[in-house]
Parts: sequence; structure tokens; C-alpha cells
Amino acid sequence: MRSVEVPEYEIHEEVRADPTRTALTIVDMQNDFVKEGGSLVVPDAEATIPNIKSLLDLARESGMRVVYT
Repeated sequence: MRSVEVPEYEIHEEVRADPTRTALTIVDMQNDFVKEGGSLVVPDAEATIPNIKSLLDLARESGMRVVYT
């Protein structure tokens, strides 16, 4: 198994975005990447689902464009 080093980054308690000028992009949430037993499974990817769902709900409520890849 390979590891990737992630550089330090700042975490903000609050982020504001203009929903008319912003899109939420959701990448690689197919079962093969997320579910155990998938041919391209990413370790711990399934644990990200609740946070992504919360962001998706907020984006939809504000009228923000949502893009899936």
C-alpha cells in the first residue's frame, strides 16, 4: 500500500460562498470507490458520506449548482 503526504492546511469554522456563483462538485462516490469489496475502493471513503450528504443538502437548500463526476 502506498501513502501520500498531505501538506498542512488551514481549517475554517465557517465558510461563506455565493450560491449563484459557486458549485459543489462531488467526485468519485461510486460504489466501486466507496463500498467495501469495490474494485477501486478507497480506505475510509465510506466514512465521508455523512459529511458529503450534509454539504449536498446545504447546496440544494441554497439553490447552488451540484456537479457529479
